[in-house]
Amino acid sequence: MSVGGWSVPVFATIAAVLRERAGLEFPLNRQSFAEAGIRRAMAKFMIDSPAAYLAHLQSGSASIEDLAEEVGVGETYFFRDPVQFATIRTRLLPDLVARRGPMPAPRIWSAGCATGEEAYSLAILLEEERLAVGARIYGTDVSEAALSAARRGVFSSWSLRGDLALIAPRYFRRRGDRFVLNEDLRGRVAFSRLNLATGDPFPEVWSGGLDIILCRNVLIYFSSDAVQRVGHRLLQSLAPEGWLITGPSDPLLQVAHPFEAVLTPGGIFYRRTTAARTVTRASTSLPRSRWKKPMPGVEDGPQHTHRAAKPAIAEVPVSIGDSAAAVTRVRQLGDTGAIKEAAGVAAEESATHPLCAELHFLHGMLLMEQGSHRAAADAMRRVLYLDPGLAVAQLSLGSILQRLGSKVEAWSAYQRGHDIAALQPPDRVMPLSDGAPAEHLVRAAKSRMAALAADWAYSS
Repeated sequence: MSVGGWSVPVFATIAAVLRERAGLEFPLNRQSFAEAGIRRAMAKFMIDSPAAYLAHLQSGSASIEDLAEEVGVGETYFFRDPVQFATIRTRLLPDLVARRGPMPAPRIWSAGCATGEEAYSLAILLEEERLAVGARIYGTDVSEAALSAARRGVFSSWSLRGDLALIAPRYFRRRGDRFVLNEDLRGRVAFSRLNLATGDPFPEVWSGGLDIILCRNVLIYFSSDAVQRVGHRLLQSLAPEGWLITGPSDPLLQVAHPFEAVLTPGGIFYRRTTAARTVTRASTSLPRSRWKKPMPGVEDGPQHTHRAAKPAIAEVPVSIGDSAAAVTRVRQLGDTGAIKEAAGVAAEESATHPLCAELHFLHGMLLMEQGSHRAAADAMRRVLYLDPGLAVAQLSLGSILQRLGSKVEAWSAYQRGHDIAALQPPDRVMPLSDGAPAEHLVRAAKSRMAALAADWAYSS
């Protein structure tokens, strides 16, 4: 007999042990991945029976940290989520320079660094920006094996995929089919073991002294209590005006003065403030690059000059006000056929209520109705940043991307929408679907994927 998404009940018991001792949580849509990780941990001990492995775990013969490593998703590569890195480059670092001068010696922590790609991406970013002098970068992870690989600094072409290939020759030397990071860059990152979930103490030197913390795609595995507990400890490690960056799928943190949540082009970042700030509208697009050389995820442009003046950081501290009236207003305008006016109101209200997924969704649909597909895609991505489990938003994003000619990305969005809806009871009404049950969304996703596959076959 299966329990939830587990093939046998004992896997649910093992998951409960993980929750109690490591703070990890596995909702229904992640249980199959977690079970595969548990089976990998069992294989290390040559144990075939889940019950025998549970006894091994409870006796202390198997390490909870090793199990946590196996059930986590360790996918990482250089400059993953380039919009967030571009936001660091165009917003956070110039602000740091404006406050501390041309040699600010940034202090940055990559929490959950895995095999080091994120931490070394930060080192490359600082080198390209000429801010590496005196900088300190720390990388921590629960896995000693991952940390050992990080210290070696040897990577496959898969880790260097994408636009990093443009600048890789400056920082890597080839060794067969592998790429070895320059020794001086390896020396700029200090790696150490740290388990966020179990409350390992942070180094005293970090307390209130870090300018930027990246903890991306880590909190998604924690229970709700652990998320807020760990989030609070991370925020307390920030220096005044320091920033915490989480991943698009990570849960939102509850913040109170002197911290604030800020909507940026890279998603919601968290900042430790020193004074009251004037609220401005959030920018929904990145400025043109000011780099001399091409960098991942950033459009090439004129020579950078950010040290000359402090750029404005367009931002909106997160509003927690009731957004229901705003949703009603936008829907009423749309129902009357005033699409342009409704889109304008949706843009204003979604900036005022940046945590309201429905407002961003309505804005995206109205933009799509107007034919503004790129802006519509940006709006739909903001929806999915706030709630990646919205099947309707996934399917809508797929439709927009297909119209833009991004067939691979469209297919992925359709697949995610299908998988989310397929996990629900067939007759369950899905959020933002105007009453459509899950089975309708499953059929719609299959139909769109079939049409896209046929289009692919025809065009090839």
